[in-house]
Amino acid sequence: MGLFKWFVAAVLALFVMSGAGAQQVVLKLGMQIDQPDSAWADIIKPWMDGITAQSDGRIRFDMMPVASVEEAAGLYVKLRDGELDVLWAQTGLDPKRFKRTEVFELPFMMPNPEAASRALWEYVETYAVDEFKDVRLLGLHVKGASLFHTRERPIDSLADLKGMRLRGGNRMTDQFLKQLGAEFMGPQLAADPANGQPEPERQADGYVCDWASAVRLAPSGQFQFHTGFGTTGALATSSYMLAINPKTYESLPEELRRILDANSGMETSAAFGRRAQRISSIARDRVGASEGYGSIRTLPLEEAQAFRKAAVKVEQAWVAEVSDKGFEGQTLLDGARTLIKKYTR
Repeated sequence: MGLFKWFVAAVLALFVMSGAGAQQVVLKLGMQIDQPDSAWADIIKPWMDGITAQSDGRIRFDMMPVASVEEAAGLYVKLRDGELDVLWAQTGLDPKRFKRTEVFELPFMMPNPEAASRALWEYVETYAVDEFKDVRLLGLHVKGASLFHTRERPIDSLADLKGMRLRGGNRMTDQFLKQLGAEFMGPQLAADPANGQPEPERQADGYVCDWASAVRLAPSGQFQFHTGFGTTGALATSSYMLAINPKTYESLPEELRRILDANSGMETSAAFGRRAQRISSIARDRVGASEGYGSIRTLPLEEAQAFRKAAVKVEQAWVAEVSDKGFEGQTLLDGARTLIKKYTR
């Protein structure tokens, strides 16, 4: 082969190699989302945009949202089986699978989303990593603090809950509400009340959710009373996972895997927690600045402590339930609390 032909062949080879190396990867990302909301836009979308930018566009995402609770609960299996490449979803929708992780959804566990998200990542690594053995975890986080949002009357004491029709955000919150005499109405629905009015008998008297969800679920005028717990802590929260299918991860070029690695782990989880706190604070300020959204209330310390004391029964029931499954329930509860305290500043 002459020098010129050798040179042309070499250039063509380099061109082919560089073209192959720059091949774009489109990852199917399943997500739990019932309508455009700030949790999606402000928590996960910045992460996705960052991955795409850092990879010079070589990694992109094909979003595959689901609206119903049933569909969301089945997303983990789709990720495990390779129907999805990446997943962002609430772990509490599948409590049988994520039994030990559920401890973070007990009442009054969370001081703030960033601390709880850091603690959740270390907790899973220490106590529950096998619950995610079928996938590769990228991040774990909690949402903003949940509180009472009610339509016609406020929550001033434990007695006020008796007979009220309420929707909670996870199994532990639902158990707490039922224990306090509320009529639990099932999971939150996309059509209740923002996207069309439900039948009157199905309309809830209130919700237990974070500020961002409250503003999204009920437009101005539908919730008149917003009742929190002050220094006692958050009534509840919900935990979320971000994970990738292991085969998908291994199929990526090394340089793309490094980008995912740099955007996963405890610091990524903490960033998700900070964003959750930010959108919750913005939503709270929006309510406070508008007369149409009703009044913001904080329970007196004595009443808040009464709720906290009542929550001990839910904790004890969870400890017994997990222990019946062969785990040290009290050790898990104590471990979660120790880690939350470790990261709370």
